[in-house]
Amino acid sequence: MGLSRLSFISKKALRSPHFWVIAVLLVATTISHYHELLQNVPVVSHISVSVLFGVSRHTADRLIYVLLVAYSCWAFGTRPAIGLLVATLAAMLPRLIIISPSPADALVETLIAVLIGVLGISFIAARRKIREDRDKLRTAMSEMRSSEERYRELFQNASDAIWMHDLEGRMTVANKACEKMTGYTVNELLGRRVTEFLSQEAYHLAKEVKRRLLSGEPLDERYEQHIFRRDGTEAVMDLTTRLITEDGKPVAFHNIARDVTEEKRAEKALRESEVELSQIVDGSTVPIFVVNNLHVVTHWNRACENLTGVPATEVVGTSKQWKAFYRSERPVMADLVVDFVVDNVPEDLIARFYQGKYGKSALIEGAYEAEDFFPHIGDGGRWLFFTAAPIRDQEGRVFGAIETLQDITERKRIEQALKESE
Repeated sequence: MGLSRLSFISKKALRSPHFWVIAVLLVATTISHYHELLQNVPVVSHISVSVLFGVSRHTADRLIYVLLVAYSCWAFGTRPAIGLLVATLAAMLPRLIIISPSPADALVETLIAVLIGVLGISFIAARRKIREDRDKLRTAMSEMRSSEERYRELFQNASDAIWMHDLEGRMTVANKACEKMTGYTVNELLGRRVTEFLSQEAYHLAKEVKRRLLSGEPLDERYEQHIFRRDGTEAVMDLTTRLITEDGKPVAFHNIARDVTEEKRAEKALRESEVELSQIVDGSTVPIFVVNNLHVVTHWNRACENLTGVPATEVVGTSKQWKAFYRSERPVMADLVVDFVVDNVPEDLIARFYQGKYGKSALIEGAYEAEDFFPHIGDGGRWLFFTAAPIRDQEGRVFGAIETLQDITERKRIEQALKESE
């Protein structure tokens, strides 16, 4: 034990009233124990405790020593009590050896006192240990109950559907999210077989997952599964399944599922929209290109290749649409429409690049149109009228922009010729 630790304990003991009670009684008992040597000392010669117990003076002294040891053990713990027991033994031995007229009897009484002190320390220490263990157990049980309540609350209020089913497929536990996903209440779900919700194809997938888990084969952390709801509609789940074992034996399956039906429906609609868009764009005689909401070119039709001289292979899948129109990198009108609608960029940004050359489309909401001269397109440059509009999915979400181009060079030449003729 370090000096700082010892100093801290000493200061703490000195502030305790128990320490001073023990110290005073120890000194008084020791004085009484050596009464014969102190008969000529005023006041001290009158200190005696034998009258308190009705036994011989020295037997009473030894009894008080034992009680002080027990008191010390109760107040300060085992180690201080052992230290005090050693101190009382040291206080009794000189009288036993030098003064006592019956050393043998005194030795027996002293050994009995020491034995009682040891037993007292052991008993009090054991009681304290039992009490501490009981308090720890009570605290652990309280924490466990709190933990169970927190887990139960998390389980019931989780946004993901969580359930367990036994090896035969009967559902044994389910949370509230399962109700929303299946249309059945938790009470209705318990005891049902999961196969009741599966199509033939989904059943084969579930069977394969079960086989892999039971045989210890690797399984993708998440997989897609389809179920039928109570109303007959189909739901798509992003599902995780793991095997529960007890004593090394499989007993159940734990499942966590997220309903991704709407996401899959949106993805399907987007794919269909993209296919339809591709057919429209690629089959059009009007120069058209499309960018997504990340400003990546997804379509660049043949008419656009002919007008700009830039093949689709150079721009599709990149953000280099600017190369067809400008010498240095900058946004085209379709990029600005995406920024304006998706990222809420101020309309001032459009004015910054097309000052005095643009306006809102009168026909398409959220669309902008402009005309400008592009000196690097074709021989001697081209005047283009271009319109960019946001593309929305079936839910109204913008996922890109489409830009159409119209070569108005000839019209501009005619207008210029008319002005010159006037």
